[in-house]
Amino acid sequence: MRTIGSLSGGERQRVQLARALAQQPAILFLDEPTNHLDPKARSALLSVVAGLGVTTIAVLHDLPLVAPFATHVAVMHAGKVVATGLPEQTLTPRIVSQVFDLDVLRLRHPHQDRELMVFDAPGPSPSDHTRRIL
Repeated sequence: MRTIGSLSGGERQRVQLARALAQQPAILFLDEPTNHLDPKARSALLSVVAGLGVTTIAVLHDLPLVAPFATHVAVMHAGKVVATGLPEQTLTPRIVSQVFDLDVLRLRHPHQDRELMVFDAPGPSPSDHTRRIL
């Protein structure tokens, strides 16, 4: 048996979710539940939460995770709600650009009958010769 302090960040996230679910909540509040998870684990965790049948309010800053799992979205900027509604109504190019300074592209998935939302941040201009390490 391991202590919670010996777990990885992702394992701790899962333990916290399990603790919350053990209470059999009517409403589940999640603050960045996918933090410290790899991309596959993020999707798996949100799929599990979506299948619980429990009303869930989640704070997500990873925008590509919002549309596939949310039924209703509230976009906030500077502590104020600027848009609410369905993901396709709230994650529009205008709102995403205004709030996050990102471009959003809506594309058809090449192998499935669904839409993909791609969020694109402007990169450095070609004249910017500053070395960046990411």
